[in-house]
Amino acid sequence: MKKWWILPIAVGVIAAAVSVKRNADTQPISVRMTVLQTQRVEQTVSCNGAIEAGEITGVVAPQTCIVGEVLVEVGQRVKAGDPLITIDKEMTKAMQLSTGRLSEVLSLTVMGDAITAPIDGIVLSVDAINGATVETTIPCVTIAATSGLQVRVIIREKQLPSLEVGQTVRVSGAGFDKEVYCGRLDEISSAASSSTGAEGIVEGVVTLDEGEADESLRIGLSAKAKVVVAAVEKGLLIPYEAIVQDDRESHVYFADGGQATRQTIDPQGEFTGGVLVAQTDWIGRTLILEPDKVSGDGASVRVAQEGAE
Repeated sequence: MKKWWILPIAVGVIAAAVSVKRNADTQPISVRMTVLQTQRVEQTVSCNGAIEAGEITGVVAPQTCIVGEVLVEVGQRVKAGDPLITIDKEMTKAMQLSTGRLSEVLSLTVMGDAITAPIDGIVLSVDAINGATVETTIPCVTIAATSGLQVRVIIREKQLPSLEVGQTVRVSGAGFDKEVYCGRLDEISSAASSSTGAEGIVEGVVTLDEGEADESLRIGLSAKAKVVVAAVEKGLLIPYEAIVQDDRESHVYFADGGQATRQTIDPQGEFTGGVLVAQTDWIGRTLILEPDKVSGDGASVRVAQEGAE
């Protein structure tokens, strides 16, 4: 006896499976999205370096004299006019008389009681001790100016074609108070040296803009400098994560009315964070940032809720 009842059951199972798959295909996929807007788009070159002083001044005594007291120590910040070392005038006068320096005795009477800082800065070294003699030819205190701080950076050979003096630089560092400090590339060395590998390196100097330096920029701290080599004031940037690359073209997906719409991009150049495109009609459209989750053109999508898996 033939079991004709098996055929309707099998057909029913297949139909149910097709229905389940169709429902799965039409179920909206949660993806991260962003609305495209024009922005300043920059292309940067990153270099590593360290903070250094732009101006270093050696402070000398106006005449040979005896130190009364050293008032500063290495690393201390001073302002122009701050006393650095007091002068023991009685001991100095006795020394001058005993050595026949009679002309210096008169100038000693009009000389101040202390050697002062000529600039605002940081004390780099102190070459004086209480009761010792300081000479006019040897700096008793060395000060690095806090204005005009620099970052000495290492530039790799392959980076040189993009760099030129005068370019804007943004400086950052783990130990700094502010997230970014602005400056400019003031110098690129004309001589190269060999690195540990085959690639040569040269040194560059970045000068911070007036008023940018603060107390967190300590001389010797490591710093990262991003040199702006190209910029577009109002560009449309497509994040790299939103771009799908295949053998023929690069494309993205937009969310239009709950459905994914595939669009080919017209790249104008690669910049920091993404690709600049020419399609100004994309301004205001919602770009899908997780194209790998999209099954194809027309797929149902929705905005992923923050914190959702």
